[in-house]
Amino acid sequence: MTERQFETIVDKLTILENNDKMLAERLEFYSEKLDLYKQVSDEKLEVFKKSSDEQINAIRSEIKGYQDANKQQLNVSLGVLVIAAVAILVSVILSMNN
Repeated sequence: MTERQFETIVDKLTILENNDKMLAERLEFYSEKLDLYKQVSDEKLEVFKKSSDEQINAIRSEIKGYQDANKQQLNVSLGVLVIAAVAILVSVILSMNN
C-alpha cells in the first residue's frame, strides 16, 4: 500500500467520523425537537379537553335550565287546568240544581 493510498483511506475514515458526529448531533437535535413538539401537543390536547368539558357542562346546564323552566310551565298549566275543571264542575253542578 502506498502512502497516498493510506492517506486516502485515512481521509475517508475522517470524513466518515465527521459524518457520524454530524448525524449524531442531528439525531439529538431532532429528538429534542420531537420531545418538545410532543410536550406542546400534549399541552394543547389538555387545553382542548378542558375547553370541551367546559362547553359540554355549559350546554348541560343550559338544557337543565330549559327543562326546569318547562317543568314550571307545565305545573302552572296543570294548576290552571285543575282550576278550570273545578270551575266547570261547579258550574255544571249549579246549573243542574237550578
